[in-house]
Amino acid sequence: MRGAFLFTCALASSVALAADAAQDFSATTNPNGVWSYGYATSLTGTFIPYTLQLTGTPVAGWGAFTSGDGNPSILKNFSGSSFSFGTVSWNPNQLTMHSGINGEYSVLRYTSSAAGLFDITASFEGRDTTSTDVHLVVNGAAVWSGNVNGFLSTAGTQQSLNLIAGDILELRVGPGGNGFAFDTTGVNLTVVPEPGTLIALGLIGLAARRRNRKA
Repeated sequence: MRGAFLFTCALASSVALAADAAQDFSATTNPNGVWSYGYATSLTGTFIPYTLQLTGTPVAGWGAFTSGDGNPSILKNFSGSSFSFGTVSWNPNQLTMHSGINGEYSVLRYTSSAAGLFDITASFEGRDTTSTDVHLVVNGAAVWSGNVNGFLSTAGTQQSLNLIAGDILELRVGPGGNGFAFDTTGVNLTVVPEPGTLIALGLIGLAARRRNRKA
């Protein structure tokens, strides 16, 4: 019974803690659970939440007033089909980010809700004639940087990171040093607890259950 209980706690913790930016994305709520959407005026600049809702069908999301066209921005194709607008192409249910006319970085932020070891996957893909600088930032410091140059060009990183509650992971997408135009970049960030973290959370759940019984 104890093993079954630990397995149940671990499974519940896995479901609760696993996060997928594209799957979880909201075009109507910001912040949205562990996710926040915003921009910064530089790679290490202060996070500024988006307040401008960009509505459309099937693509919708968030932007800023800084450029007149909504950019910097973060958008999602909410349909199960590919969609094109102008020179931009979205895959089904794909999330994209775009820098701003004044060099602003679009920022996708994740705030950890628990402590443990997590598998982090950050991915980027050109969805236009894209030329962007892309980064994984942890608590304000870039731990990985790359570039996306051209349609379907890709970059990304996989890392195992020890996190505590309140730690902040961000994807930051900048203009690539050559202006912000035609820079739509497909992105995703997934955060998955490793098995040892799930077992530890299961033990915590077991201890809490025992305390409740005694009470």
